[in-house]
Amino acid sequence: MAKVLFIQNSWFEYHGVEFLSAVLKKGGHSCELYFVGKGKEDKVLDYIKESKPNLLAFSISSIQNRWAFDFAEKAKKAFPWLYTVFGGPHPTFFPKLVIEKPYVDMLCIGEGEGALLELASAIDSGSDMTRIRNIWFKKNGQVFTNEPRPFAEDLDSLPFQDRTLYYKNKFAQEFPVKRFLAGRGCPFNCSFCFNRTMKDLYKGKGKYVRIRSVGHIIEEIKEVRDRYGLKLLAFTDDTFTLNKKWLLEFLETYRREVSLPFTCFTRADNMDEEIIKNLKRGGCHMICFAIESGDERIRNDILRKKLSNERILETARLLRKYRLKFFTFNMIGLPTETIEQAFETLTLNAKIGTTVPYFTVFQPLPGTDIYNFSKDKGLLSAEIGVEHMEQFFFFGDSIPLNQPSSPLLPNLHKLSFMAVKFPWAMPAIRLLVKLPLGSFYKLVFNVGLFYQEKLKLNLGWFEAITIARKLRKEMGSESA
Repeated sequence: MAKVLFIQNSWFEYHGVEFLSAVLKKGGHSCELYFVGKGKEDKVLDYIKESKPNLLAFSISSIQNRWAFDFAEKAKKAFPWLYTVFGGPHPTFFPKLVIEKPYVDMLCIGEGEGALLELASAIDSGSDMTRIRNIWFKKNGQVFTNEPRPFAEDLDSLPFQDRTLYYKNKFAQEFPVKRFLAGRGCPFNCSFCFNRTMKDLYKGKGKYVRIRSVGHIIEEIKEVRDRYGLKLLAFTDDTFTLNKKWLLEFLETYRREVSLPFTCFTRADNMDEEIIKNLKRGGCHMICFAIESGDERIRNDILRKKLSNERILETARLLRKYRLKFFTFNMIGLPTETIEQAFETLTLNAKIGTTVPYFTVFQPLPGTDIYNFSKDKGLLSAEIGVEHMEQFFFFGDSIPLNQPSSPLLPNLHKLSFMAVKFPWAMPAIRLLVKLPLGSFYKLVFNVGLFYQEKLKLNLGWFEAITIARKLRKEMGSESA
């Protein structure tokens, strides 16, 4: 039996880790998870010394990789015999940058259930680990690279996500939202997203967009409900409404057998009146879709969303007709964006009456088409690489692109929620963004952030405040 220990720096549930753990345990191996609180690394090292895992595993994205690398370095110095493996989006798209680090023994590209199970079995039996598909293995300075195996096309064949990893943590178990994944893959090719690159990686290796059967996902929901209790479900598929026939069957079954509020993601052009009507009837609390920019040229020519303002307005009209709340994703600081175009994004959100307008600072992720576009246009203020990924995004105080609007856009980002919810204040906000009011901007931003989380999670004021306090406390703790 191989012993695998996942390390995270927050209690946030990762679907990938839960699927990997479920597959490992089904295969007869041991899998645990440790939450690393800030400044608590020594306690984790003590736990490793005591539990003696064979494999220390990290699932990371490009915007939160530094802490994982720092901890892996400490762990390898303390326990040279310990294997480290990195998986997730960052190693998948930047494998050479990851495997070259001296404290990284191996990485997993793409979907890892079959690969990690084979790796654990090889560790257990002492057999060769250099030829496992999806795994890049480093041995005596030599790197063995292996191509991905075909996709797991029958998602019903995978065991349910192993939530016990996370729910040993009381706060995670009691958090009012539980996340579910009905399928994998997205057919669209937005320039800022990883999906096109992922399709290229797996070309000829199976169907990219896959979905579980209605009965399979309903069974998992009922199991989680009966074991842990449920208040609100969040389906995290990129485009939950993609398959209309499947969706209508699911919503009818869900209404009969579960009947709890849920949220999901989709596109404004992937909904019609029948879908919206049935979403509302089926218990949808809030639907989430992306606008990204109020300027059609930026949205369609640069971001490649292929989505018109007219379609956004019509979808919003139908959502309001059926009183279905909606959450919109937007970006500030996009390539070539002027301050007026940024205000167009605020204006469009206000016009459609979005329940929760969510704004992030644009992040040019290396490896995406939009990163290459920004670089070719000379818009990158520096050679922004993966080591800069944590500087911007949500709480960014600066814009990574070098364009005339960049000095004002971080201020507008902080005021975006209030501008959309109180459009009568737009003229005043046009003046405010020009002033050096850093503390004021952050205060307004945090108030808006708290309120939008309250709306999204369907919480009362007292419950929202209680959870916010627990969250702040939890982020500074650690648990196995």
